Amino acid sequence: MRSVIKRIWYWLFVLGMIVMTVVFYVAWYRYYSSIHPEIIKAEPFSYAEEIPIVGWLLWDEEMINSSSEGTISYMYPGQIVRIPSGAMLGQIRKGSSITGKIRAGKEGYFIPATDGREGTWTYSYLWNSHGNISDPEIIWYQDESPVRKGQTVGKLVYQPQRLKCVAFADLTPELERDLKGGRLRIKQQPLDLPQEVTVRVFKLLGSHKVQIYMDLPFFPMGIIGSRRVSYTLYTGEKAGVTIPESCLVMRKGIKGVFQIKGNFSEFTRVEGAPLKDRNFFVSRGLKPGNLIILNGSKAREGRLKLW
Repeated sequence: MRSVIKRIWYWLFVLGMIVMTVVFYVAWYRYYSSIHPEIIKAEPFSYAEEIPIVGWLLWDEEMINSSSEGTISYMYPGQIVRIPSGAMLGQIRKGSSITGKIRAGKEGYFIPATDGREGTWTYSYLWNSHGNISDPEIIWYQDESPVRKGQTVGKLVYQPQRLKCVAFADLTPELERDLKGGRLRIKQQPLDLPQEVTVRVFKLLGSHKVQIYMDLPFFPMGIIGSRRVSYTLYTGEKAGVTIPESCLVMRKGIKGVFQIKGNFSEFTRVEGAPLKDRNFFVSRGLKPGNLIILNGSKAREGRLKLW
């Protein structure tokens, strides 16, 4: 009986030692981690709002008509091409004879197609539509097809000219500020660098939408295949730094981080906005190169042993 009791006390003693060792190690590790934290450096970063917009393009164009009856042979069938003034666009044949030649009266982009809105697609129409616009379907004319005299065989979009756009976007305070300044920055593709555009006029559509009439700084040839475009407005750019979200802590309702100053950590208030991939943009409170404790929830203010 005594041997059984001794064994029980022995194993209780061993278990107690194990528990005490674990408790001591955890306490030591927490203390060690608090004075030897993993730190990161605040990296410089520029943040801006990116607002998707839908727009409708405006340009000056001229209908190109057949000069006679017959079969048309295009010089550039099924293509959009840039041609100089006087360039041959096609020939009209009747049997083995050439009965007419079609030439460009001006320099520009020629497309052997139309969408039926030529002559009616105007600024006043787009501006008064409030966005209720359908994209007209483009119809391509076939090479070696019969045509009548005076029949439309394509159109010429004059070059050079300023490409204009009526667009609709969600309204933000930063966008409204840029609109009042008469300048916006726009991206054709998400990874493109933003380009500056001139705002001719804008109109607020309630408190959350805006209608914009602007000049675009580009006019690529292929764009005349459709009158509808989708771009991204790049507005409200701010310079600051980026840090991992794990650095952030809340203290008495104040958002901040533990910043390293010498051999001490100090709570520093920050302002900013969340980014993708669990990062945070700091617009106020930190500068590029500042050292920050990575795991803010386990950090504390006080002396550190960094090296």
